[in-house]
Amino acid sequence: GCAQIHLKQAQLSVTRGKGKTASIDCEASGIQNFGNAIIHWYRQRPGEAPEWILYFKTQAEKSSFDKNKFRVDKTTEKCTLRVDRLTDNDMGTYYCAYWDITVLESHRQAVQKPHSVL
Repeated sequence: GCAQIHLKQAQLSVTRGKGKTASIDCEASGIQNFGNAIIHWYRQRPGEAPEWILYFKTQAEKSSFDKNKFRVDKTTEKCTLRVDRLTDNDMGTYYCAYWDITVLESHRQAVQKPHSVL
């Protein structure tokens, strides 16, 4: 079977005033080498689809993102997203995500192109 990997966001909500900083924790369990794990962050604004914000592995290996808006800290068991200089536009639900490449590879299936019938 597959390893049990869990990401937990214990805070139900974070409220900060405009111009302040909000910190959102993502606690990991079951990832053998969390230091090398790539953690993705998404934001879903009210009434909209989720949008990908960034990924973070280490300070040396991360996606490009607005460093005036977002900061990421990662320890051995936790990844924290910090959203700086809050505005109304930052309101939403933030999600962390992780994909185990070995699970993805083992569940990959061939995709057949659709055929049109005349």
